Amino acid sequence: MKKIFRNLLFSRVSLIVAFVFCLLRAALADVRSFTYKEWDQKIFSTADFTMTRSGNGYSISIVSMKGATHITQNMLCDSTLVTRQWHYKSDQNTDISLCRNGDCIKVSGVFQGKPVDKKLTIDRGLWYQIIPLGLETASRDTSGRSNLWAVSLDQPAMLKAVCFRIAKISNAPLPNHPEIRCTCFRMNIQGLPCQIWTGDYFIRQSDHIFLCCQGYAFGSKKPTNSIESIIDKNTHANLTNP
Repeated sequence: MKKIFRNLLFSRVSLIVAFVFCLLRAALADVRSFTYKEWDQKIFSTADFTMTRSGNGYSISIVSMKGATHITQNMLCDSTLVTRQWHYKSDQNTDISLCRNGDCIKVSGVFQGKPVDKKLTIDRGLWYQIIPLGLETASRDTSGRSNLWAVSLDQPAMLKAVCFRIAKISNAPLPNHPEIRCTCFRMNIQGLPCQIWTGDYFIRQSDHIFLCCQGYAFGSKKPTNSIESIIDKNTHANLTNP
């Protein structure tokens, strides 16, 4: 199960009122670069993100290492960071394109050396392939965002759409940094008991920036995986600095 969360955490249709659209455009910079550091048991990985305003939306490029595997990703998102298109390529014989088409996500290309051409149904759901960025949007406006979808590329949900459900929203300090006030989103996976996996995502209240996630699997009292934003390349500062 933990493989799902590692991929999903790297890890957006609904109509948004004009006020929210203007608020988001004012809040999100034209160019934003940051790094996510991930820990899963004894495995560490990093992913470098660059998010650039493109027309009425955003383009996002990601370069990461997963073990010895080099991965590049490119996304096109709307003004609220809902994913519209996603291209994923790795040096493990994988080169796939995913595109929102009505109530489905169309997947095509080569996955682990085999051709793939399929549709994933998410109805009218919001496709936020990068869940933390989806929650940054939700921290500004939660209407219609109780469920967030992402596509898993790992077993046991390989090439399937998985629905994350916001189970609880609360005000909480950032773990190990009580001086930083955050909005904490507790997430479950729809269709699975919360004991299987629960994730706490911390969004800084002052600027709606994702700081970290702590995941708890199979009833563990201690985090079994975590993701942390470690640097904002625009200011060359650790994101845990208020």
